[in-house]
Amino acid sequence: MKRFKNILYVVDTEPSPEEANVSDKVANLAKLNNARVTLAGISDEHPLLEQFNKLLSAKFEKLENQLTAQKMSAIQELLSTDRWKGLEVESCFLHGKDFVSIIQKVLQDKHDLVIKKRTTAEDEDALAMRLFRKCPCPVWIIDGSQSTDFKKVLGAIDVNSNENETKQLNKKIIELTSSLAQRESGEAHYLHAWELPHEVMLRSPRFNVAEQELVQMKQDLAATLEETFQKTLAEAGVAGPPGHVHLEEGEVSKVIQYVMDSLEIDVLIMGSIARSGIPGLLIGNSAEKILTETKCSVLAVKPDGFISPVTE
Repeated sequence: MKRFKNILYVVDTEPSPEEANVSDKVANLAKLNNARVTLAGISDEHPLLEQFNKLLSAKFEKLENQLTAQKMSAIQELLSTDRWKGLEVESCFLHGKDFVSIIQKVLQDKHDLVIKKRTTAEDEDALAMRLFRKCPCPVWIIDGSQSTDFKKVLGAIDVNSNENETKQLNKKIIELTSSLAQRESGEAHYLHAWELPHEVMLRSPRFNVAEQELVQMKQDLAATLEETFQKTLAEAGVAGPPGHVHLEEGEVSKVIQYVMDSLEIDVLIMGSIARSGIPGLLIGNSAEKILTETKCSVLAVKPDGFISPVTE
C-alpha cells in the first residue's frame, strides 16, 4: 500500500486508549509507505466564545493561548512515544473552522491522506461528514476501539456505469482494497449493490408486469453485472476469488451494512463525492448512515479531478 506519502493526522488532544490505537495505525501506515506525518490539533470555535472575545478580547486571547498551549503539549506528548521512531514527523495547530482549516492545510502542503479518530457509533461525526464531502484527498476515519489490524477489507464499487469518472474511482477503490488486505495479510472483499430500475413502477397497476417476467429481468441483469464485475476487477489487476466478490440486490446502504456485519469487516473503502449521479457508490446520506450505524473504519476516496469548494 505504497500510495500515501504525506499524511495529515488530525489529533484529538484529549488522551485516550482509542487515540493511542489510531496513532499506532497511523505510524505503521507511514512506515510501510515511507511517508511523512503531520500531527494537527484544531482550535475549538463556539459562538459564545466569539461573543466573549468581542467583549473581553484581552482575557479571551489569554484563555485561547492557554488552551492552545495545553493542546500543543498533548500533541508533543503523543509525539514523544517510540511509535514514531524513524519517521519524519512534525506537528501544527490549526485555527479557524475545523474542516476549512484542515482542507486549507491539505491544499497548502499537498497532503494525500487525512486520518482522524471517529466519534462513537451513537454520535454523528459531523467533521468526518464535511471532510467526506469537501476534502480533495482521501479521508480515513478510524475506529479507535479496534485494537487489532485490518484483517477484513471491503471495497464498495459501482459496476453499473460507463462513466470514465466512475471507472477511475472503481480502480482506486479496488487497488486500495487489495493492497491494504495484502499488507495486513488479510482478506479483500468487493461489493456491488444493485436494484432493478423502476421496479416499483413496473409492479404498479399501470404496467402490471408479471412476477415471472420480473424475476427473469433480474436474473438477466444480475448475469450482466456479474460479468462486468469480474471484468472490472481484472482490469484493475485483481482476481476476485469465490466468496470474495459480492453482488447483492438491495438498497446500497442496507446491503453494505448487511455484508459488513455478516463478514465482520474491519475497514470499508468507498467512493465519496459532493454531488449525486453515481448510484452504486456511497454518497451523501448513505455515507452518513454507514459512518453512524457501524463501528467499522471508513476510507473514502474522491474521483480524479475533484475540486474542493474550499480554497487556500
